[in-house]
Amino acid sequence: VLSATSVRAGQTLIITMTATEALRAAPVVTIGQPGRPAITKTATALGGGTYRVAFVVAAGPIGPATIRVTGRDTGGGLNVSRRSVSIR
Repeated sequence: VLSATSVRAGQTLIITMTATEALRAAPVVTIGQPGRPAITKTATALGGGTYRVAFVVAAGPIGPATIRVTGRDTGGGLNVSRRSVSIR
């Protein structure tokens, strides 16, 4: 779940996710803004399989930013989810 579908430079985007399977470790989240290097962070566990991470939107070109969430389940399977958010 994204805290917003459209954000501006300086705003904080909060991403909350719930794993459908038990994970070996907290998921890794990468955000790629137009014209900026991608930033990767490890989400924080909130309990019950729910995780949260926050990114401050950097100044730069407007357009879609890509969000990639990667986690590995306890069986070793790789799970990847993608979303996008509009940078205005």
